[in-house]
Amino acid sequence: MRSAKRRDWYDEIYDTYVSMHLRGDEANIVEWTPFGRNSIDITFRDGSVFRYNYFRNSITRLDIAINDIKTMAEQMREMFPHKISKALLDAGCSQKELAHGIGATECTVSHYCSGKRLPNLITISIMAKFLNCDLYELIPYYDPKDNRIK
Repeated sequence: MRSAKRRDWYDEIYDTYVSMHLRGDEANIVEWTPFGRNSIDITFRDGSVFRYNYFRNSITRLDIAINDIKTMAEQMREMFPHKISKALLDAGCSQKELAHGIGATECTVSHYCSGKRLPNLITISIMAKFLNCDLYELIPYYDPKDNRIK
């Protein structure tokens, strides 16, 4: 019984999306699947995937967002070793001292410095505190003035 009610709810979300955003024309929709409590993922014939949230009345294009996240992760993986190496040099600290100071193994810090692994945000903030530098000095960020990652 509960799943039938849930299915009716998702049907209502779908119907609302089609009527409000597609004006009833659902010919280009290949499929839709429930996501969370109040959203559905909609796949179109051209391969694009959108997530529609009923209560926020918001639409997010997932196939583009996923590619953006992958691109940012690749840029982070490329930039972080340079940033951590510069911070180590500025602090006059070795990888071994950093590892001891943040409670990690030397191998882990070596992987961070070579780009084989990326630390999580908490680890980066601990590193920044240990190296006595600002967090933004370790995390690559987008500079809209230059239109590039720094």
